[in-house]
Amino acid sequence: MQYSAESLADVKVYIDKRTGNSASIQNWINRQNLQREQFVVAVAEKSQNNFMYLRYVLNDIDSGKYSDVNLQDLPRELEGYYDKHWARMEMAVKDKELRRRKLKVIYLLTKTRKPVCCDILADFAEEDALDVQEVLDDWEQFLRRSGDSPPDYSIYHASFQRFLHRIDVVQKAGVSLRDIETAISDNLWEDLYGDE
Repeated sequence: MQYSAESLADVKVYIDKRTGNSASIQNWINRQNLQREQFVVAVAEKSQNNFMYLRYVLNDIDSGKYSDVNLQDLPRELEGYYDKHWARMEMAVKDKELRRRKLKVIYLLTKTRKPVCCDILADFAEEDALDVQEVLDDWEQFLRRSGDSPPDYSIYHASFQRFLHRIDVVQKAGVSLRDIETAISDNLWEDLYGDE
């Protein structure tokens, strides 16, 4: 209990500093007719002392991605953030092919053991490299980017990888992971042994 109180205090200090250093966050607070302290307390509570959550949410507010979201609608906890981001990235759109492409690319990243470039992902996913790059750009904040040209990508945090493997998340996209895994293994088999 003592460490939880100390963590909460650290979280509030962090939020207060980020708020004070960002005109965008301060403007967001002002547009909602909030006091800075109200914002700090509410976001700290929603974060459940998770600094990864704070990083994502405060960056989204700062960059304007949450300009249409009010304090009550900010996601709760890291899983809630992933859910909200999933919806904002249109993973539940009616275009099944677009959903499938997005999920296939992200799911491929969860299966790779090492960072991979866009062209390799496009090859394994059997998708156009420009479409794959668009998916990577949409999910950039959850990816680790290494190297310069071309950059390699990997999943940034294990919690995001676990989120992507939840059955209900995949079902929301209307895609079968078995189909994706079959396509991946077929592609690997073809690369190794040809069309036989």
